[in-house]
Amino acid sequence: MRKKKAIERLRESYGKQKEDDFDFGLIAKYFRNKDNSDSYQVLSNKTCNDLDFEELFMLIDRSNSKVGQQFLYNQLRNIHSNSSRLELREKIIRKFSEESDFRIETQRQLEKLNKDDAYYITSLFQEEHTKAPKWFFVIRLLSFTSLLSLLLIPFHSQLAFVLIGVFIVNLAIHYWNKKNLYQYLGSIPQLLRLNSLASNFHKEKTFVE
Repeated sequence: MRKKKAIERLRESYGKQKEDDFDFGLIAKYFRNKDNSDSYQVLSNKTCNDLDFEELFMLIDRSNSKVGQQFLYNQLRNIHSNSSRLELREKIIRKFSEESDFRIETQRQLEKLNKDDAYYITSLFQEEHTKAPKWFFVIRLLSFTSLLSLLLIPFHSQLAFVLIGVFIVNLAIHYWNKKNLYQYLGSIPQLLRLNSLASNFHKEKTFVE
């Protein structure tokens, strides 16, 4: 039933402008960190501002995944000289135009990467990984203290206050460090999903040059 509704939704929304919110800080993340030195030309920030590029992007974006949205943004800001890429895109467009069922199934699969967590996949291979701080030993000490307090509470009930105190400190550290952890907790499952989808799509000759 859910699959049927998703297919009907994709069929009805095909070609229509998206009503989603656009976070260009995340959408442009892949482009900002990518080496585009092999491109024929790259649109500068000034040129994009003059062209109202973000407004244009919101008008033409029909992507079904956050990864695809980032890729589209990068493609639109780059002028490539490789004609084989154009030929591949034309082949895919023809396939989608002629076989709506194939197009919808592809869209449905890509929507598995349509969560905001997928924006952070680029952080795993484009940015320097976060290193453990010098005070990281405190985390181990707090963990040991909380475990020890929990085991000894039946013998010394006052240790419940120690356990509560350690819990509060752990909670504070967690929220303070949440931004650093999020790119891993959110993006790694999405990366695994991306790898699985890429493997499946690679078996389809339509997507291969």
